[in-house]
Amino acid sequence: MAWLQPFKAGFYNSQKIARIDECLSQPFDELDAVELGQLQKNPYHYSHVIRTLPGDKESYTTAKHKLFGWFIRDVVVFDKVSSLYAYEQPFVHQGTMMRRFSLFALVSLEELSRRLHFYENTIDDYVEDCYQRVIASQCHLEPLLIGYHNSSLQVKDLVSRSLSQTPLFSFQEQTGEEHRLYQVAESSLVEYVASALEKEKLYLLDGHHRFKGALRYYQEQKMAKGSAYTGTEPWNYVLVSIVNMAEEGFAIQPWNRLVKTMPISAQDALKAIGNGFKLAAIPFQDALTEKAARKKLRILLNEYASKGVVAFGVAVAQASSKYFLAVGGQGFCPSVVDTQVIQGILGLTPRYPDIHYESQDNRAFERVKNKHYQVAFLLQTIGLRDFLALNPNQTFSPRSFDFYPKVPSGVVLYSFKYSW
Repeated sequence: MAWLQPFKAGFYNSQKIARIDECLSQPFDELDAVELGQLQKNPYHYSHVIRTLPGDKESYTTAKHKLFGWFIRDVVVFDKVSSLYAYEQPFVHQGTMMRRFSLFALVSLEELSRRLHFYENTIDDYVEDCYQRVIASQCHLEPLLIGYHNSSLQVKDLVSRSLSQTPLFSFQEQTGEEHRLYQVAESSLVEYVASALEKEKLYLLDGHHRFKGALRYYQEQKMAKGSAYTGTEPWNYVLVSIVNMAEEGFAIQPWNRLVKTMPISAQDALKAIGNGFKLAAIPFQDALTEKAARKKLRILLNEYASKGVVAFGVAVAQASSKYFLAVGGQGFCPSVVDTQVIQGILGLTPRYPDIHYESQDNRAFERVKNKHYQVAFLLQTIGLRDFLALNPNQTFSPRSFDFYPKVPSGVVLYSFKYSW
């Protein structure tokens, strides 16, 4: 079968759910425990089925029952026709509202394992969590975010014939901006899209743990099938969202690290950081100078990154009138902070639940200011050109790169039973 396949997507039923935007979720491993409690007051929030707990069998059973209950009550419905799906997504870039098209499809796991450029290491418990979620749900609930880079091959242009049709469904954000999902069902167009993308270099932008969990399930099922294996089984494929990294507005963002509970005092932590790095304070007095200090810190981090110098910012709940800039260390900024600071100085494991990840600087600052977290480390990242030039055999710490705009979880899902 072809490497890229249409499927019958599952999606929220707009006749049952008045505000679909209020049901969509961040990816499973980006959900903060505090905000999760608030989000799950909505009985149809997608986090109910994607946020499970590694090692907690009951959490997978609960998520499965919740999901199947949505199926039975038509909260989630399935398309009648196998299609690719073009997703038109509004997002803000440098203060301007823009729209991006991405493409939901199924892609052969065997093909992906050969072609995919994979730059982040994974954590075994997270892979196990994703694997167990596939077993319980018999679904791929969240797409892998797959990127290619070709300014002459825009997603919108690939599927333009389908965009004149009425969307399969649409929903609005509270701002009034509309998201739209279009069917790409015409077989000749599906074949054209698959052929056009077949030679493109593919990058795994988000979903490293989900990819490994899906690949493990596929390999085990294939082995169990033995001589009866045909290659047409539904678990041969994984749900992806394909984006063109060459489109305007696409950006790489840093994953800032937030620490909820410090094992040592903030004073001792700053002293230890000062012993290993050149540490400077950026003071502020009021809301206006605080905003300027945040902006100055990010500018300095970017300037040092452009010179190839490692630097990171520090916001401490106990130091409410200053931020800190730390300069020094060898290597890539996320790896330096994970190994030398979070592990070496704080003695913590650089992963949830010790660490929460936040790509938006202001959210990180505010969470420390409001004392939801004790410390935030503001990190550097690299530009798109440098990312594309990375050695394909080189891997980095988990959560080294974030890509904007993200596709929210819950727009579509792939069920082995109902989507095939």
